[in-house]
This record gives sequence, structure tokens and C-alpha cells, in this order.
Amino acid sequence: MGFGDWFTKKKPERSDADEPMSPIYVMGGQSVRFLSSTAVATADNAQRQSPQLYRITNFIASSVQSVPWFCEPDPDTKVSEQALPGKIKAINDLLKSPNDTYTSQQLQYWVALNLMLYARAHFKVGMGTSGSPTGIYPLAAKHVRGVLNNRGVVDKYEYGTGENMTVLPSRRTAERGGPTGVSYAGEIAFPSLTGL
Repeated sequence: MGFGDWFTKKKPERSDADEPMSPIYVMGGQSVRFLSSTAVATADNAQRQSPQLYRITNFIASSVQSVPWFCEPDPDTKVSEQALPGKIKAINDLLKSPNDTYTSQQLQYWVALNLMLYARAHFKVGMGTSGSPTGIYPLAAKHVRGVLNNRGVVDKYEYGTGENMTVLPSRRTAERGGPTGVSYAGEIAFPSLTGL
């Protein structure tokens, strides 16, 4: 252990299998997104038809990403019911470095953009064998479908289509019967007029 090791934070141990398939790749240190020519034409056409939508969503998402995320004990809760300092520190470390591909600002931008355009934002939480989260990975809202049980509660999420579809348990399902270290999916959503 060198002198410089005292001042650097240890990188979390994240499983490569936790990161979902993404259309964005890092090549030569730059994020590159491979899109079909149809998708490029659709996006270009939509941007020309409604440049205001792009400007508004970009402005709001950029504003959201400039606000730092952090976790602290709830002052209105009894001390005995508050989260322990170790748990709060682990959550804050995770919020500062959500995964190996996205910075915390990029994750905030992605969440804000999905909330504005789809009224929901989905994410996958990678879990370590100790039972603490090791990574937060964004999922594209338009490719995620919640699967309800017979009581109308989301039991799992399906991400993608066809042979590339991944099934992820909800947090409640993963905690109820799964072994420690099982990744799960979650969502932030606003109710619609239909109640969904």
C-alpha cells in the first residue's frame, strides 16, 4: 500500500454481468452510439418537426444534472429508526459513481429525460454478495415492460425484445425469495390518468 492509496477511494467491485446491453459503446475514450439508418432518420425528422421539444428537454435535463445527489438521515425520524452512517455512506458513494460507464451527472440527465418523455424512468441495481448495491444502470423506458402478478403488483420487468430480452425481478421479489447478490430492476414513475 503506497502513500497515494490513502487518498484515493477504492473502486467498487462490480460484476460485468450486471451491466445491461447498451447501444452506446466507448471507443477511443469517446461514447459512440450505433444506430440504424432508420433510427437516425426518425430522430432527425422528429428534431426538425419539433426543435422546441429537444431544446426544452435538453434544458431541463441539463439543469437537473447540475444538482448534486446525496443521502442523509431524515431529521423527522427517531434516531433508532434512521439509517446507519455506514449505509448512508455506501449510498452516497454509489450516487457519486453509479457505474463504470455513466457518471452521476449522466445518470441524472438520463433519468430526467425518461421522466419527461415517458413519465417513468427504469434502472437496474447490481447487488454485491454482501447484500449492498454496487451499481445503478439506466434502462431505456421505451424498452421496459412491467409484468404484474394477479394482485396488480409488478413482480418483474422485461427489458428488450426477442432473444435479447432480459427478465429482471423487482426489488420486492428479489428480496423475498432470492439469494443475496441478485440484481433487480426498479422504476420511478408518475401515475397516468388510467391509474397505471
